[in-house]
Amino acid sequence: MKVLTGLLVALLIPFGAASQSIDSKHLALDALMDLDVQLSTVTRRLRVAKENAASIYVLPGDEIKRSGVTSIPQALSLVPGLQVRKIDNNNWAVTLRAVAGRFSSRMLVLVNGQSIYDAVDGGVNWESLNTPLYDIERIEVVRSNGGLSWGNNATNGVVNIITKHSEDTRGLLSTLEVGSELTNAAIRFGKDLDSLGSFRVHAFSKNLRESNNAHFSITPNDSNHSQGIGTRFDLNLSDSVFVLVQGEYQNIDIRNVVLAPDLLTNATQFNEDSETRDLFNFAVRLDHIIDNNTSQVFQLTYNNEEYDSFYFEDKQEDVSIDYLISSQINAFQFDFGLNYRNIGLTLTNNDYLTSLNNLDSLQYYSAFLQAQYEHIPSQVSVSLGSKVERNSAIGWQHQPSAKVMWKVNEESTLWGSISKGSRFPSFTEMDLSFRAAGIPFGNFILAQIIQGNKDIQAEQSVSKEVGYRYSASRWDIDLSLFKTEADNVLTTDVAINPPSLFIQTFVSDGRLDTYGAEAFVDWQVASWVNTELTYSFAKIDYDLSENLQSPTGENSKVEQWLFKTSLQLSDAHSLFTTARWERGDAYSTDDYYALDVSWQWQISENLQFSATGNNLFISDRVEYANTRQLFVVPSFIEPSYVINLSYFFE
Repeated sequence: MKVLTGLLVALLIPFGAASQSIDSKHLALDALMDLDVQLSTVTRRLRVAKENAASIYVLPGDEIKRSGVTSIPQALSLVPGLQVRKIDNNNWAVTLRAVAGRFSSRMLVLVNGQSIYDAVDGGVNWESLNTPLYDIERIEVVRSNGGLSWGNNATNGVVNIITKHSEDTRGLLSTLEVGSELTNAAIRFGKDLDSLGSFRVHAFSKNLRESNNAHFSITPNDSNHSQGIGTRFDLNLSDSVFVLVQGEYQNIDIRNVVLAPDLLTNATQFNEDSETRDLFNFAVRLDHIIDNNTSQVFQLTYNNEEYDSFYFEDKQEDVSIDYLISSQINAFQFDFGLNYRNIGLTLTNNDYLTSLNNLDSLQYYSAFLQAQYEHIPSQVSVSLGSKVERNSAIGWQHQPSAKVMWKVNEESTLWGSISKGSRFPSFTEMDLSFRAAGIPFGNFILAQIIQGNKDIQAEQSVSKEVGYRYSASRWDIDLSLFKTEADNVLTTDVAINPPSLFIQTFVSDGRLDTYGAEAFVDWQVASWVNTELTYSFAKIDYDLSENLQSPTGENSKVEQWLFKTSLQLSDAHSLFTTARWERGDAYSTDDYYALDVSWQWQISENLQFSATGNNLFISDRVEYANTRQLFVVPSFIEPSYVINLSYFFE
């Protein structure tokens, strides 16, 4: 790691270091939708974003750059309706229309259509998601059930991170970021392959320092040292056949404070953990345009992840094969897709973790069909579809969907949808047994065991949503109301067996109702001023029997205001501000305020400088204090700064 860091810094210093010159004009959401932002996440085919019957938001790469964020979770905090809480310098809690947890699993996250779902803990390891921000074209966020197109674990929404075509990243780019919490360096090189296409390669080194203060008055231990290399090839085999090949390798050293029991006394201990991860992923996609009305896509992905930590020593292998064909026949659009996925797990048992049933693999099979009809005279479109999916441990699930959209006039659109989704349980919930922090019981401390259940069922939910969209030359308004009713919700069944054991067993006996509203207003005040104001509200109601509890939270509500302003002060200078306010009782914290300000200076055509302040004018605070989740020891979040220099050689 030190060798790679030294090499990157040596390459960067002569250039002063920072990012590629980009068009500084801020595009409003309507402009993004009307120009080249084609939403692919809703139906898995390109479609102008505002023509989808769903609550959507497209975060462009230019805004990510302007905001001065340094990680993907931080970038997602710019998206209306997303719950983003920083646990410590490593860990994040991110979700949609629910209570966020470190291992939230009702929101599916993809990179160029490749799932980054962790099958062991059932969520996303945000601290391992190091896709270079300067290579992101856009982030598509669908705030509604995406199960029809993408399958399980998309019951509340889908986040699809789309990276730039290598044709748009030619030349040499070097970046250096230095701040109160981090030192990052990266380099990227892209080139044409004559008429065959283009490619790029990149390398990075990221170093996050420890927090100054941790919760529970313990010494912080949340640094992160990551390094990686990656490549992407975009090949044009003919006028109608295109191939994308990409791969990445990462080595990560993550420090954590782990809550664990003393094996003799069961007393809770705070253990400093050094977790190492080796991650490799590879994907190849073939796009074939059959004729003017029909196209097909074939995709193969492979992930290999190895973990070594206080609790876990495991290896995961994930192979996925997808096929999709889309065809337009008169006023009908048909989409048909197939998927096969195999996830293998090799787990080493230890004093704290064991496999109950030696479950070492899961297979998924699925198929979906969707038909959309557009009646041009009345400007009404109707979409019907269904997905069937089989998990080798759970069985078959059925996920139908119906959507309708009416374009009232050139500015206004009404839409509604009803859909069914499924959330499949993880390896942890089905098969693993943890020795967790002890539970005081009278004069004793009981050993706490949290164990999986091979008979657990898939969570099933029905989502209903209506919305209104208005788009004019300087205004965009997006309103939506939603309600989701879920059965077979993951809970734990508590049993006390004095004098020695407190046992929590994962079961699927809960019920959860979630409802809320979202409002978005974008106003292009002037050619050099753009503002966004959003409001979102979600109410979470559990229906549990007395012996059950939710692993992530209780009945709660979350309210969020988000205000963004982009100012193009001159051709060379721009300012971007983000103000957030959240209140509610979901995270056992006080109301949450934040102000981030980023200044961008285009020093020359190829050299750019930026300075960003985060969490300005606040005192230290804890953003996430839900201790029901294993391993979570939060740190105090403090005001911070970061400066960025980048240089681009054409």
